[in-house]
Amino acid sequence: MSFKRFSVLCSSGLWCFLALGCSGQAPSGRAQPGDLVENNERADTGGASEDADSPQLGDGGSEPADAPVEPLSVKQITLWENVLEKPAVFVATRKSTKVGEPDEYKVTVQVTPVQMLPKPWPATRALTYGGKVRRDSAAASQDNYQSSPGPTFEMDRGTPARVTWVNEIQEKHVLPEAESSIPADAKGKVPIVTHVHGLEVAPASDGAPTAWFTYDPNGKSSPTYDYPNSQPATGLWYHDHTMGMTQYNVYAGLAGAYIIRGATGSEPSGLPDRAHEWPLVLQDRAFKTDGSFDYFGGDVTNVVNGKVWPHLDVDRTLYRFRLLNGSNGRYYQLALSSGKITVIGTDGGYLSAPKPVDVVKLAPGERADVLIDFSKSEGDFVTLRDLAASTDPTDPLTQVVRFTLSSKDPVPPAAALTGFKALPELVREPTLVPPVKTMTLHSGDISLLNGQSFHAEVSETPVLGTTEDWDLVNLTPSDHPIHLHLVQFQVQSRKTVDVGGYQAAWTAANGEELPLKHPTKEVSAEPYYTGTQELSVTESGWKDTVAVPPSTVTRIRVRWAPQEPETDTTADNPFRFDPTVKPGYVWHCHILDHEDNDMMRPLTPMKPPPSATLPSLE
Repeated sequence: MSFKRFSVLCSSGLWCFLALGCSGQAPSGRAQPGDLVENNERADTGGASEDADSPQLGDGGSEPADAPVEPLSVKQITLWENVLEKPAVFVATRKSTKVGEPDEYKVTVQVTPVQMLPKPWPATRALTYGGKVRRDSAAASQDNYQSSPGPTFEMDRGTPARVTWVNEIQEKHVLPEAESSIPADAKGKVPIVTHVHGLEVAPASDGAPTAWFTYDPNGKSSPTYDYPNSQPATGLWYHDHTMGMTQYNVYAGLAGAYIIRGATGSEPSGLPDRAHEWPLVLQDRAFKTDGSFDYFGGDVTNVVNGKVWPHLDVDRTLYRFRLLNGSNGRYYQLALSSGKITVIGTDGGYLSAPKPVDVVKLAPGERADVLIDFSKSEGDFVTLRDLAASTDPTDPLTQVVRFTLSSKDPVPPAAALTGFKALPELVREPTLVPPVKTMTLHSGDISLLNGQSFHAEVSETPVLGTTEDWDLVNLTPSDHPIHLHLVQFQVQSRKTVDVGGYQAAWTAANGEELPLKHPTKEVSAEPYYTGTQELSVTESGWKDTVAVPPSTVTRIRVRWAPQEPETDTTADNPFRFDPTVKPGYVWHCHILDHEDNDMMRPLTPMKPPPSATLPSLE
């Protein structure tokens, strides 16, 4: 019997997953773990722990060489055998010598074997990013280094970067399932295009889904993108964004962290040093016994920084973890086996103050900047768990990464956290008609935004410098994380809604046939509100991705300007570049197979008319 997992909104307001027996595939197109997993414990060295009840599965052995290739069961994998690795960091191939000049990078995309499963299981053929890097433990740089996730970009705010992306994939896609989705114009070659998620960037460098390119032996197809790095310090990420192929290319390995750091003294004080700061790229993957990905079957595993169920030796002191949900469609509710997590930042930067929480919720594409103080931890181990994966604590999918605590004495934080700044209060433009834009989320044979297909005429044309409220009305039975390109926004509220009543009104205005063959007629959701849901801590800062649970209306306030405008606030363009030119931008669901199947719409900002007087952006 196979199982489908559906995300639902529990009565407590938390996102949960229910396993329902069925004969079909899971919504993501991949089979999910079975409902029962045996707890085959193994002895741990280093003494007892409050975390000793974590499942330890499998014999860790590989299949005989002549064994048939089959889906890999979690019962065959021993947890915590892998050592968590910190991703390498890209090194510029040419450093700028003048203020305002870009640092230059060259990034190659290849098929590379990556040891994701614990040995002696075979390596996994993955799509990888790479180039010139430095490792955390090595001062010298290294050329031609490939990995999945890709190396981390560490950028200084105000120093632009110029990145050339080179597609060196000459063989077939590592996922056979992807072959049928390759565009005809690609002529059988694997297409790619990279988007830096959350970056304020010109349209030509945004990684538009239709701007994909393939291997060219002459290198003429390789695009060069300019990244201003002008926004406040934060943790972004980069990933493939190819039209109709994003789900496959990201699953196969094309994702990585992109960090913007502020000038010395501009960020809060009391934070851990770089040695105690780690990006954690969270993904889920299924494998076969030959190490290959199993996109349409097999038990799902937790993968962190490219390692299946890893452990990390930590000092008993304060650590900073930059959490990134890089999964195709999985929601996380992250909690420690003991202790609290302190959230200091979200998608677009720091919060106004640190906020300790028991659970950190992350929808696909969302990030959270968090602190964990291991100086307060007791025992030998602390485990980062995912409460959304299962209600059964012995299910290995609830286990994400284990921290093994040093035997040395604890070192409490030397200084208090200070220097956090209040977020600006965005004010909706009072002259906009309608005052709130209502956007609807639909599902059925295909998933749609506003009832429109991707190629329908552009309907979102916001005026630069203005601030809009968007109501995201989810008429589907599933969660949808909505991502806007170009800008960061602020979440205002979340209301429950009478879906039946609203659907009837919307259908009366627009008709039943989807996708629509005419412009969408907006229907306000306010008359159909039935209640209010509390926002999570990770929704209290600047955001570029927001979860929209089923039967709810999530209101976001979007200012069509940089987070911290640097130009004349009365000019017709507050950006350093022209965001009104082609190919424009998109907004979409960040469940990647939804995005690939028409739950994405174009977005084209417009300059205000010459007679317009824009409000101050300060």
